[in-house]
Amino acid sequence: MSTTTAPVAAPVTFNPWWVRGWGIVAVGLIVSVAFVPFKWWALATLVGFGTMEGIGVFVGGAYPPLTLVIRNFVPRSVAFAAIFAIAGGAGAKWFHAPHPVRVAALVGLIGWFTAHFDVQYDDQAKAEERAKYARLGLRSWASRHGR
Repeated sequence: MSTTTAPVAAPVTFNPWWVRGWGIVAVGLIVSVAFVPFKWWALATLVGFGTMEGIGVFVGGAYPPLTLVIRNFVPRSVAFAAIFAIAGGAGAKWFHAPHPVRVAALVGLIGWFTAHFDVQYDDQAKAEERAKYARLGLRSWASRHGR
């Protein structure tokens, strides 16, 4: 583990319309899970997500893949909890589980625990997370408790 840490600055090179586009595509796909059969959702994901992710991976720069957008703008605990919850809820819906919202909450909690404990073992990640909370005008749990 590193003993010197430097917060990661907010990227200034990301195209703001690209970042907004990611938001629209991601939210649209997440919401559509509840209303669209899996095969049509998968096709929409291939077209919408696949196209943007492909551009992000092969062109990059101002047009990053979703992972980099999330990493730079969303605190890890929020991102992991949301990603796990969305995946758990979508799977529960598609597999016809009786309580998809409960499954989403449980799996989201596992995502939060994963991020929370992962950060506790990584000094660089701790500094990056504090910088993200600071950019949002918030104080992280760790900084409130002197860690």
